Amino acid sequence: GSRNLFIGRRLSTSPTLSWVRGNHTYKFGAEWKYDSTNSSSKTNLSPAYGFSGAETNQPLYGQVLPTGTGIGSTWASFLLGQYDSVTAGNGQALFYQRTSWGLYAQDTWKLTRKLTLDYGLRWDLQQPLKELHDRMISFSPTTPNPTANGLLGAVIYAGYGQGRCNCLFAPSYPYAIAPRLGVAYQINQKTVIRGGIGVSYAPLAALLTDPSASGTGFNSVTIPSPGNNVAAGTLSKPLVFDQKALFGAPYDPGLNVVAGGGIQGAPAIVDRNMGRPSRVLQWNVSLQREVVRDLIVEAAFVGNHGVWLDNGSGQGFSNPGVGNLLSYDAVSPAVLAARGLGDLTDANTRSLLSSTITSAAAVAAGFKKPYANFPDSGSVLQSLRPFPQYSGIGQFQAPLGKSWYDSLQVKVVKRLSHGLTATMAYTFSKTLDSTTNAGSIYNWDTFKGLSPNYYPHIFSLSVDYTVPAFGPVKRNRLAKAILSDWRVTSISTTQSGQLLGTPGSSNSIGSYVATGYTRMVRVPGQPLYLKDINCGCIDPTQETVLNPAAWQNQAAGVPGSNVAYYNDFRAQRRPVISGGLGKVFQVREGMAFSIRAEFFNLLNMEESLSNPSTGSPQNPVTRSNGVLTGGFGYLNYTGIAGNSVSSSLPTPRTGQVVARIQF
Repeated sequence: GSRNLFIGRRLSTSPTLSWVRGNHTYKFGAEWKYDSTNSSSKTNLSPAYGFSGAETNQPLYGQVLPTGTGIGSTWASFLLGQYDSVTAGNGQALFYQRTSWGLYAQDTWKLTRKLTLDYGLRWDLQQPLKELHDRMISFSPTTPNPTANGLLGAVIYAGYGQGRCNCLFAPSYPYAIAPRLGVAYQINQKTVIRGGIGVSYAPLAALLTDPSASGTGFNSVTIPSPGNNVAAGTLSKPLVFDQKALFGAPYDPGLNVVAGGGIQGAPAIVDRNMGRPSRVLQWNVSLQREVVRDLIVEAAFVGNHGVWLDNGSGQGFSNPGVGNLLSYDAVSPAVLAARGLGDLTDANTRSLLSSTITSAAAVAAGFKKPYANFPDSGSVLQSLRPFPQYSGIGQFQAPLGKSWYDSLQVKVVKRLSHGLTATMAYTFSKTLDSTTNAGSIYNWDTFKGLSPNYYPHIFSLSVDYTVPAFGPVKRNRLAKAILSDWRVTSISTTQSGQLLGTPGSSNSIGSYVATGYTRMVRVPGQPLYLKDINCGCIDPTQETVLNPAAWQNQAAGVPGSNVAYYNDFRAQRRPVISGGLGKVFQVREGMAFSIRAEFFNLLNMEESLSNPSTGSPQNPVTRSNGVLTGGFGYLNYTGIAGNSVSSSLPTPRTGQVVARIQF
């Protein structure tokens, strides 16, 4: 089982000062935060034994007789207490910390009775992720790797002293300066125009267990079998490990590289911009007008542009369309072309790239090991990587994403009159990012595309009605106390359907070059749907809703599309209406009894089906007992909304009653 303990702590203070002088209202403030996380793991302390049938087989024949009958029993070896290997490690106790500072000053200046100006400036300084004893590692493209015969590309260790890089992986970013400006002008008694623009910086990623810490003094040591069917040891005898190997920190620059052994992945590159917070430029212009008494209409244009973003995971930029994160170890098309391997549509080219470096085809083509310790089983493609000693090199907290959001927001508010308050809101927007779509890692502009959170149309209506006392109820004290002042509330929301992902292509191009062009190509003129997905007339047991002919697969080695989402390729709309009923009964002064009933998804919309399947359009539909069970465009009618089928679906109709006494 897992034996991990995480303890997070935060100390903070934020002194502020306000000063009103004439037409000015000044505000000054500072912030200081200290965050720390203890990460303790005892998982490796318990030895892990491995058993096999090698110790109880027939010595002459091994584990298989000439007749093909298997002999030797793992269970029998266990009963004899003869283990084939044992692994143990030391505990891990990491301490991550970060200190952050902030200063700000702002002024609200009422220039005239109708014109108000707000302006201010904020500065933030945040420390990047840091471990108390610098137990962090990073891949370095400029450090010689001793296990790879001095080839560049090795592991470096943070901090100062013997075996360490005598460096900081990432400095703090000192230029997080955020100016802000806002203005409000009353055109007349019923009309106000407002506008603003400002820069803001987000907090750095939360303190996490650093994935690069493994290998920095936290070792696992294995006692293997010496071979020839001899056990590594018996359970009745104590374990004896090399203490230096178990508890030492070798600071090995050749970590994860085994001379002549299989190719392994490298520790991640800790990005130099890890300490740079994401920056968002925000702006808005709005016009508010009182049409008639208690009826307000407001229209606003709101937008923002974010840079230096991660993908929301706190680990930095990652994109599923380009394979191994940022693919620092990708083979470029230019390298393939220079070696005469640029045509990936040629089956012979793909076969040669997949061949081992010692194969006859590779030798005949003039390929050699990139370094002497390169394994014989390594492929030609592996030998062409920038760092052939590693199968892939990822990144840690590289803030390279961007986002774009623009919207028109309209709101109509009917203020309280005759017990009624109502608010209608409509948003027409567009949301783009560079962390969802895929493209060429050599042209980052190709990553810009629709965000999965893009819902161009969102409409909501909320109503709050307080039942007044009228007629006989108004004249009867008991009837008034029981029947009046009940609050009836409702909110309904309708929005565009969720974006559906473009089907993936089987062109296999991603196996050779780091590219996001691995999706099917859309066929012009072909409808995306077989039926209107929002018609409410679909029988999911007999009908699929997506058109397989709308998508074209690409042949092996042929680039496909890099578009992850199309605006007109969406799941069905799922309107949701919720409401409530409640009242507060005043028992006496200082004591009240309240009761409230709340209902969610009041109409129990039947959109509890999953989104249509967007697997390969080439897969045939499947049936069981005459009903659909799968296929492209299949709607899973066996899934209840909100279950494991899709967490994005609305929950079925639910209700709750809450009663409370206050005194």
